[in-house]
Amino acid sequence: MPTVYVTQSNWNDPSFWSGLSTSEGYTLDFSGLSPDFTIDLSGDTLTISSEDETFTIGESGDGGTDATLGNGDFSHFDTVYGPSGQGGDSYSWN
Repeated sequence: MPTVYVTQSNWNDPSFWSGLSTSEGYTLDFSGLSPDFTIDLSGDTLTISSEDETFTIGESGDGGTDATLGNGDFSHFDTVYGPSGQGGDSYSWN
């Protein structure tokens, strides 16, 4: 299944997120981020925070966030890997 890699250079880029069209079985990989990042999915909003910035991503068609997915929703991500240095944990938010 496809893997979406979130990195130090794209995590807060609205065009990166709007370019994503998801379907069932995707993996969301945050291991390209340093350990000082936090990731939180609350409802249909993904929040990524660094020491200096917070960036929010909504599902396709949502408003009130910094960016939205181009098509699809977060339930399509069956596997999620956390930022590096956080034990390499994988978890699911479905």
